[in-house]
Amino acid sequence: MFELRHLRHAIGLADHQNYARAAQVLHISQPALSRSIQSLEEQLGVRLFDRDQGGVQPTIYGNLLLGRAREIDLAASDLLREVELAKGLAQGELKIGVGPWGAAALAGDVVGAMSRAHPQLRLNLVIGPWKELPARLNARQIDFAVVNISEMQSDDELDVLPLREHPVLLLCRAGHPLTYLSNPSMAQVLKYPLAGPEMPQRATELLLSELPADVRALVLRQGLVSITCDSSFVLKSIVAQSDAITFFNAFMALDEIQAGVLKVVPSINAGPLGQFGVVRLRRRSLSSAAQTFISMLIDHDKAMSDREKIFFSNEN
Repeated sequence: MFELRHLRHAIGLADHQNYARAAQVLHISQPALSRSIQSLEEQLGVRLFDRDQGGVQPTIYGNLLLGRAREIDLAASDLLREVELAKGLAQGELKIGVGPWGAAALAGDVVGAMSRAHPQLRLNLVIGPWKELPARLNARQIDFAVVNISEMQSDDELDVLPLREHPVLLLCRAGHPLTYLSNPSMAQVLKYPLAGPEMPQRATELLLSELPADVRALVLRQGLVSITCDSSFVLKSIVAQSDAITFFNAFMALDEIQAGVLKVVPSINAGPLGQFGVVRLRRRSLSSAAQTFISMLIDHDKAMSDREKIFFSNEN
């Protein structure tokens, strides 16, 4: 009978194609990994891996084993997770994937509130590019993800819960030359460095459509974003200390705007920077902790939307 740890060692060796690297990631010694693979080979009576100049490669028998081993590993992980589901909110772990931009700003307060309400629950916040998070869902590395869903491709395996749409503002520092213009054009705005993350294609196209042809050609040659940064916290600091400008969902910068640190550049239609939502595997049950977190996130999202409405009504 195969031992699960031996199968996981084979998966690790196949993934890293090197005994030393795989042993390091698996937290075992290289001789122990070699003995583990040898044990599998003796049980099956075949060679599972070949060494060549490119590293370690699975044989035809190795590929057969790996296909089943990955299925068994996922099934074992799901079994352990089902046990954790039964424990409820008092115990267990919640793994949340979060995009690094607005989704992180939206989810951060909820993580804090969740920890305060359920201090025994382990919370693992995995921050990564939104394009990578569906793969993490499929690999069972996270329970669900809070991401920009506007450009996610349709996938029958995923269930998507849209959150509210949040207005987008163009921001600069207090005293920036743009603050002295009552009606700046997009061409005037883009004379200054644009700071931000990778922008959705639709938002990029909308901004470029507002430019004269010669300015658009220049921007296309040089690139739209001059300072690339995924962290909203760091970006606010960059903009406050420079002539760079940035686009933010309103709720992400209301404190700095109301404190006078950042200013809204008027009359610029930023268009949609994307809509946030919760994404999960359709056929995978949500734990009590996950359901509670998503419910709290929806309430927090509404509170941020209400705060934005108050801000804009006061501005008008």
